[in-house]
Amino acid sequence: SSDDGRELATLTLPNAAILSMATNPVSDAIAFGLRDSTVRVWNPMTSEPLVILRGNLDGVRHVSWNNDGTLLAATSPESTRLFDWPARTNPVVLKSQYGTVRELVWSSDGKSLGACTEHLDVWQRDQNALQRSVVLGSGGIEQTFGPSVSWCEKSHTVATRRELTKLVLLDDQTGELRLEIPHDCTKLRSVAFNADGTRLVTSNYRSTTA
Repeated sequence: SSDDGRELATLTLPNAAILSMATNPVSDAIAFGLRDSTVRVWNPMTSEPLVILRGNLDGVRHVSWNNDGTLLAATSPESTRLFDWPARTNPVVLKSQYGTVRELVWSSDGKSLGACTEHLDVWQRDQNALQRSVVLGSGGIEQTFGPSVSWCEKSHTVATRRELTKLVLLDDQTGELRLEIPHDCTKLRSVAFNADGTRLVTSNYRSTTA
């Protein structure tokens, strides 16, 4: 509980490593991406599994809900799948042209999905079509830890790590470098824009800054 820190539930998943996790923004559902290539959605309040989603291959590297909790994206090395929620109809399969997708980032309106390799592939949800693919500057996206990418479509800016000690801001239309911010010697772990894109939060192994 965020009110008093009490543990509300313990979820026991099958004997497979959890590679990613995401909470539904409008319900109690939690999605887990597992090394056994399944996505398992649980209700933490009842400690009961809701559904097992299949179709991904070679482990589910990242899962992410859109802003209204009606779409769940799950990516594995060969493709990204979009599942309607809670209908769970046959998923839409999105294939990257540039290798393994490491991270997924939704636009704030939930209408576009960014799939991050060394490029940012932007998919339009209403057409399930690739809108653009942008090379994000020299060096691409750091792929060693997550979440290492944050996207603010209002300002057309992508923030990501570079070489674990730098924070770079890139144009999401052209991929051009807008700003490079040196970080201290401690490894930079994750980045996140706030809701309106006016502030960027970073964290490393020892501290958080905004």
